[in-house]
Amino acid sequence: MRNTHLDLRLLPMIAALTACNMASDEAPLAVTACGESATSISEIQGRGATSPLEGEFVTLEGVVTAVVPAQHGFYLQDGGDGDPATSDGIFVYDKGDTVSVSEGMRVRLTAQVGEFYRNTQLSALSEWRQCGRMSLPAPTAVQLPLQTSNDLEALEGMLVSLQGLTVNDVYHLGRYGEVMLANGLRSVPTQVASPGEEAKAVAARNSVNKIYLDDGSTEQNPPQVVFPSPQLSAENTLRVGDTLKYAEGPLYFSFDEYRVVPTKTPQFAATNPRGEAPPTKPADSLRVASFNVLNFFNGNGEGGGFPTQRGAQNKAELERQRDKLVAAMAQINADIFAVMEIENDGFSSQSAIAQLTSALEQKSGESWTFASSKTRLGSDEITVGLLYRNDVVTANGAPFILNSANTTLDPQGRPLFDDQRNRPSLAQRFNLANGETVVVVVNHFKSKGSSCGEGDDDTAVGGQGNCNLTRTRAAQALVEWTRSDFSGERVIMLGDFNAYAKEDPISVIERGGYQGAERVMGAEQAYTYVFKGARGQLDYAFVNNKLADELIGYSEWHINADEPPALGYSARYKTVEQQRDWYRPDPYRSSDHDPVIVDLNIR
Repeated sequence: MRNTHLDLRLLPMIAALTACNMASDEAPLAVTACGESATSISEIQGRGATSPLEGEFVTLEGVVTAVVPAQHGFYLQDGGDGDPATSDGIFVYDKGDTVSVSEGMRVRLTAQVGEFYRNTQLSALSEWRQCGRMSLPAPTAVQLPLQTSNDLEALEGMLVSLQGLTVNDVYHLGRYGEVMLANGLRSVPTQVASPGEEAKAVAARNSVNKIYLDDGSTEQNPPQVVFPSPQLSAENTLRVGDTLKYAEGPLYFSFDEYRVVPTKTPQFAATNPRGEAPPTKPADSLRVASFNVLNFFNGNGEGGGFPTQRGAQNKAELERQRDKLVAAMAQINADIFAVMEIENDGFSSQSAIAQLTSALEQKSGESWTFASSKTRLGSDEITVGLLYRNDVVTANGAPFILNSANTTLDPQGRPLFDDQRNRPSLAQRFNLANGETVVVVVNHFKSKGSSCGEGDDDTAVGGQGNCNLTRTRAAQALVEWTRSDFSGERVIMLGDFNAYAKEDPISVIERGGYQGAERVMGAEQAYTYVFKGARGQLDYAFVNNKLADELIGYSEWHINADEPPALGYSARYKTVEQQRDWYRPDPYRSSDHDPVIVDLNIR
């Protein structure tokens, strides 16, 4: 998908050449004197998504509202026809930058009407003349949410303003210089609504509650990212939840979204500032944390060396990744870490989990070790793991593993837990100094990223995504396994369950006698992940009834999901200056999931 996006960024040149070739067989209209009869922009734009005059040459007159060199063109707007259903603005594509215009200049020109990926524009510019200067029209305020997804078509090409909108996505900020804005914060539908009609209604509301602020460039990996002003850096970040104070500029349609190119420097308010540190651990409590470590591969696995199958692609990147992770983990100050997405290369001194544990020990000055099953956990490239302070807890026996071999069978005799899709779950019974015990189970269910086939995926009816049945069966197996093997004990299950709060796998776990720690503690609007401009919870800590009364703290440390991926460890797609200016060995964007932190009163 990203490679397609990359190729599409080159297409404006192709479109212009095509338009010129089309125009060569027709005689362009001569430009008449300023003020004489001309085609109105509203006639060109029409009431539909495409122009009724597509392919025709037209002569029009209007004021230049914006010059966007990165788009090789400028925007024109005329006095309008008074019809709110038709736009009074249009983009003029001037491939060779053949005319010299500036904002406020009134011009008359002849060009050919065309559609470039559903954005109406003029190209094959033949003749033009300057008709003096005039004041710019007042920008039209865009109000979100829209009534329908087509509402902005009537403003395409016009000068618009945005005010008080909330940043909802910064995923492509570094790559493409774009920010998704909305009225308030959007949620993943199945995070807040039951699968089916309720979730569909949320999805429908989300679809009309978004607009993009864009740098206007077709260049990917721009050398300077201008949001937030003066430019993005490790210290000058833009986070999901921040607020756009004001911006204005022309509206256009590109890459299936409506976008505004600001003509003045937009200002943001840091209404979702970074949390400098997680909550302080209560005295004499046991802190357990869940952390997806985003493909921590150390290059010492099967085959050895770099590049690895995932994660860091060289030693320098590995050091940057490791330093960010341990900076976050040391500040969390947990006694036990449940980790996901760590390289599945065993438990030797050269393994990824051993290296991460050693780095955490050096950073924190504490004594750390890890649960070892002696053999690799399943066949996936990534696995789960448990790191713990051995001066606080001790392992009571060997760890337990849930996989396809020891899971409950369904009525057809098939394993409920499929370890060819889910990563095997790992459990460890821990002894505390006061004689109490607790069982910690770390899990990583199948993702939504690839299909599991008909009957398993829930992409149309309920909105729970690919492999919903696989995850639901795994949840059932997990509940039955822990109930059988750890009956009467304190049990906490943590990890990346790849299911949002209202989805079937979570419901199965809750019906099986477990409570989400966030619900026990009354935490509102929990989230650990941002996907396509919507917040949701994929990472959980579930406690059984025996442990629920001893739960005294729950929090998510929002150091990752709200931050631009550009601030992560990877050097890919970055200039030498960006590799320096966007990186710090701090917790921020150490992963793509936020860590979950739980405090238990059992020490």
